[in-house]
Amino acid sequence: MSANPRAPEALAAAKKELRGFAQARREAMGEAERLGASQAIARALESFSAFGAAKVVLAFMAMRGEVDLRPLIERHPEKEWGIPRIVRAPAPHLEFHTYDAQRLVAHAYGMLEPAESQARIEPGEADLVLVPGLAFSPAGHRLGYGGGYYDRYLPTAERAVRVGIAYRLQVVDGIPHHAADQKVHYLATEDGLWPCAAALREEKGA
Repeated sequence: MSANPRAPEALAAAKKELRGFAQARREAMGEAERLGASQAIARALESFSAFGAAKVVLAFMAMRGEVDLRPLIERHPEKEWGIPRIVRAPAPHLEFHTYDAQRLVAHAYGMLEPAESQARIEPGEADLVLVPGLAFSPAGHRLGYGGGYYDRYLPTAERAVRVGIAYRLQVVDGIPHHAADQKVHYLATEDGLWPCAAALREEKGA
């Protein structure tokens, strides 16, 4: 699929088509395959220098067959972990709160999120953001579920390193996008962790 700018209607249609494709591929994975891949992704993150240096890491609770990061979180209690809570008012957005396995509540979307009473982590505190998605490209473009939550949140976490978290079958050649769609700096799959074109350009000052 081309990643060139398109008319809004065509872009929306292309994203919808790719979402269906990506969801079907992920749902076709068996539970054992997802578990093994999640473990390999955790090992790749643990060998990443930015992970080792990070004091505050923003992660997510898996839903709909996503990569399960809870074992990684629980192996590293020395870090301050944040997980997202969906807030509807005054406008839909994400807030991250400290992770506590005993203080998680179920969201209607199917994932667990922190209790509202948990301490909030401000965007500027984050050193590393582990970003979920339905599909990613080697250039660092991301396709989410369509709510735009991460596209609105990531620019506020200005100094954080962004790592897209996905199974290898979620990495596609190109993703239709527009200027407001946020990129990740690195991708982590069961094959390892590597920099995206977005990160390489930033390092060169482009």
